[in-house]
Formats: sequence, C-alpha cells, structure tokens
Amino acid sequence: MSRAKTPARLPPPAGAPATVAPVVDRIRAFNRFYTRQIGVVSPHHLATPFSLAEVRVLFELAHRDHPSAVDLARDLAIDPGYLSRTLQAFERRGLVRRRAAPQDARVRLLELTPRGRAVFADLNRRAADAIRQIVGPLSEAHRQQIVEAMDAIEGTFGGASDEQAPVTLRAPRPGDLGYVVQRHGVLYAREQGLAAGFEGFIAGQLARFGTRWDPAREAVWIAERQGARLGSAAVTRESAATARLVALIVEPEVRAQGIGRLLLDRALTFSQGAGYRAMIIDVYRAARPPHALLARGGFRKTGERRVVRWGQQVTVERWRRTLAPASPGGTR
Repeated sequence: MSRAKTPARLPPPAGAPATVAPVVDRIRAFNRFYTRQIGVVSPHHLATPFSLAEVRVLFELAHRDHPSAVDLARDLAIDPGYLSRTLQAFERRGLVRRRAAPQDARVRLLELTPRGRAVFADLNRRAADAIRQIVGPLSEAHRQQIVEAMDAIEGTFGGASDEQAPVTLRAPRPGDLGYVVQRHGVLYAREQGLAAGFEGFIAGQLARFGTRWDPAREAVWIAERQGARLGSAAVTRESAATARLVALIVEPEVRAQGIGRLLLDRALTFSQGAGYRAMIIDVYRAARPPHALLARGGFRKTGERRVVRWGQQVTVERWRRTLAPASPGGTR
C-alpha cells in the first residue's frame, strides 16, 4: 500500500519571522483537511450540477436586494470575467434575470427567478443537511468547542481589533481559564521578562474558580469582541474587607482601546457591590511596570520589594485603592 507523501515545505517569504513558518504549515494542513470534509474540491458541490463558487453566487443573490455584477465581484473578490460567464450560464438555465436600475438604466441589477429561488432552496437544504451529518454524531461539548474555535478564527482574521465593534465582558466558559493562564505566561515572559514559573503562579491564583469559590464575592471576566478573546480580569477574596485583583491582561494588538479600563471598572464595581472596602493588586515585574492603567483607575502604590521567584530576581509592587461603601440599594 502506497503512503501519502508529506507535502514539501516551501521556504518562508523573505523577511518573515521564523515562528511564522509552523503556523503557515498548520493552516495549510487544516485547509486541506477541511476542504475534504465539506467537499470543496468536488466540481459538483452537494451532488448538484453546481461548483462551490456558483453556489456562493446563488447564495448572495438570494440574500441581497438586487445587487449589480460589480457589487458581487467586489464583495466576493471574484474575477469579473468569471462572474460574468457564471451569470450568463445562470440566465440560460432560467435561474437569474437582469433589470435596469431605477436611478440609472445603464446599471443592470440581478435577481433570482422563481426557478432560481427553488434551486437555491434545495441547495440550502442540502448544505444544512451535510453539516448536520458532520456535527450530529459529536457530543454537545465538542460542538461547542467547534463553535468557539470558529469564533476565535473569525474574530482574529475578521476584525477583533476593529475599534468600532462592541466589546463584551462575560463569565468564563470551559477553556477560558486555560486561556488566561496561557496568555499570562506568554505576555509576562515577553514583556516583563518573567520565567515560566509565573504561569504556574497564575494557575494557582485561578484554581479556586475551578473548585470552590464564592460567586457573591469572587468573579472572572473575559473581554471578547466578535468571538475573539481580548483580555481578562478576576477578583478574589483577600479578607472580609479587601478584594484582590488578579489576572488583569489585555492582548497587545487591542491596547489603547479602553479595554483594560473596561475590565478594571467592572472589577471595581463588582467589589464595591460585594461589600469590600478596598482592593489590592500585586504587580510582578522584571522590566517596566504597567503604572498608567492602575493610576488612572485610582490606585496608588503602597510598597515595593525585591524577591527571588521562579529562579530570578523580580520586583513586586503593591497597589491599593479604597472603595466607597455601596449605595443602600446596591448589592451586598
């Protein structure tokens, strides 16, 4: 039995970081896997006379209000010549018709005919059935995992850093605490020079949320935009009167967008409502400290010490903020 050959690795583009090459290889491998799964390479998509590209054009025509060919070519990034030939074939089959635009008779608008809509309805049903056959046998946990992975990919490539899109703060879902720990390990190593042991330290701080915690006085928030996780913050109980702020991070590409302040404000509001009278945070650093966000949030540094942690000398800063008592109608 012959074995499939491993695709040859092409040299990375000139100037590309060395760490990009494994990512490129992994994405290409996933593309090959997924296109086989959904039958993209077949010239007869979903066992119909249409290719995937033709089905995509029909989908747009079914969901748009009389677009022009120019609009479709631009939005779908399709070669205008190929699109023109596709539309002509649809017209010959009686699936598409054109009419003059009311404002400019030189512009021809496209729409599906009744036959075209019936053909698309069948294609739409076949597409849904095909995906249902793939995900139906999976457990609910695995289906949720797939959705979250797709949200993350779409958010990262499709505008997670778009400042116009809303940011939501939500409670953690399965896998989110692992994200918080992993990103702390990566970012603090890169930006503060902390050793790998810091990641385990953060895992210890968050362990209570996987075992025992008091939801009335402790919480974790994940900042998210368009399905992509952008940062986190958590509040734990230091004492009956004092809350501890932990796990406050913001992804580098979305900093200076107010996300850190959004997380900090939520933590402060929660802690005040929970009855705490003060909040503290210990900042571990081997390089420059993140003073600006804490200072703007009303914290002041109350102490600093040099200690040996994780096999290296680090500076630990203690920052503190007094919290006003919650209003009489507030949550206690």
